[in-house]
Amino acid sequence: MKVGDKDPQDIPLELPMSIMRVLVEMYYDFQKTRIEAGNRALMNAERNSISEEDLEKYGVKDIFDAAKKFENDIKKRIEVDLPNKAIFKSYLESIQGIGTVLTAGCMAYVEDISRFSKISALWQYSGYGQNTFCPDCSTDKTKAWTYVDVEYEGTDGKTKKVKRLRPSPTCNKCGHDTENARQQNAAGYQSNWNPKIKVLFWKAAKSFMMQDSAKSRYRKLYDQYKREYRTKFPSKIKDKNGKTKYNDGHIHNMALRKVSKVFMSHVWIVWRQIDGHTISKPYGATGANHTYLEPFVDKPNKEFDKILKEIQKSLKGV
Repeated sequence: MKVGDKDPQDIPLELPMSIMRVLVEMYYDFQKTRIEAGNRALMNAERNSISEEDLEKYGVKDIFDAAKKFENDIKKRIEVDLPNKAIFKSYLESIQGIGTVLTAGCMAYVEDISRFSKISALWQYSGYGQNTFCPDCSTDKTKAWTYVDVEYEGTDGKTKKVKRLRPSPTCNKCGHDTENARQQNAAGYQSNWNPKIKVLFWKAAKSFMMQDSAKSRYRKLYDQYKREYRTKFPSKIKDKNGKTKYNDGHIHNMALRKVSKVFMSHVWIVWRQIDGHTISKPYGATGANHTYLEPFVDKPNKEFDKILKEIQKSLKGV
């Protein structure tokens, strides 16, 4: 951040990603509580015939305004720090459709891109990957997922054990070959992904969907994927109960999921290039499972243009 005419002591310290994550969580938690409390208060006022003028007269409106200011102060603190982050200045600030807190959250929960040597590792961490199950041990109602036993200390001080989902080529019980399935919650097992980062990238995809397609390429992708999925899964396909197997809601969610994964892959490849780490295309990018889509921005950014050339050079022949 440029100091300019300001006293350096007045410039806030650069936020570590861990502190930024605290602020992002605080923002969303407080916003949720403020909205819920505000709605209950307004319903109570309406039920008791209390006018807006009375709320203002007796200082209730001032309390609402103070709550909004606190929320906005968190946002401003994050906003001041974003230019310190190379991935923001060189890429994320030039993407149409994601605001300050959402951008900060996507960065803060990734935290250190060197942790993920492949994009599939980031997808797995974010709940967009795959786990495995044994078809021989599974029933019509319950899948026999593969897992690893994890010990932890309970609140009572005693050591406890939990089954944490983990992909494996063989079944824990019978040793037979397993099959892949999308990561999902499973009764009796601990999930092996971070639900908060999954929600943040899902929110990003939903935000892209709400943009004008003339300004947002991710919105264009959403529209494209919806058309492709509807062609692949026509509405005439019915389940065993005669209901549409792939209704508009299913198609919508499938398109959002794909946009989210593509955006995540772009963050991964640009960030790793900026930090000087090795990069690669998604596994199977030349096949049917994943198609490599080059990172892009919606607004002019000379720094990004340089990075994109470096990416193209790094991936040449790959």
